[in-house]
Formats: sequence, C-alpha cells, structure tokens
Amino acid sequence: MAASGVDLTRLQELREKFLRVRPTLVASGQTGRWALISDGRVVSCFETEIEAVHAGHATCELGGFLVQQVLDHEPIIQPSMNVGA
Repeated sequence: MAASGVDLTRLQELREKFLRVRPTLVASGQTGRWALISDGRVVSCFETEIEAVHAGHATCELGGFLVQQVLDHEPIIQPSMNVGA
C-alpha cells in the first residue's frame, strides 16, 4: 500500500478493467458520463463525477472503487512544473 493508504495494485486493476470496457461504454452512448468501477465491474454510469463518487462511498465495500470519465480517447495529461519559484 502507498503512503496515502491507497492500494496501487488494486487501483491499476480497476483502471485496466475500465480500459477494457471503455469501447463498449462509448458504443452504448455513455460518452461524457462518469463510470463507477468496483469489484471488477462497472457498477453504473452517472452524469457527474460527484454523483459517481457519492455512489461509490455509499455502495462499495472497503475493496475500493474507481471513478473515471468515459471518453472516446485517452486524455492527454500534462504535468505542470514550477521552476525557480
């Protein structure tokens, strides 16, 4: 477990599950919605991220959950750096 208490292996498993089912979610019209993934399955999709997070806290066991936006592409993440500050 990482210092924050997050099991990174478990998080990676949930992320891989999401990536496997993402094409199906996109094809079924879920693009732009937020998927709640737990126990190796997509529990449901929600209109907002906060709705998905609240549902995860209310329904998922201590095994954890992942909330991920359903997009038809992999988002580009650019870390920012504060140099010389």
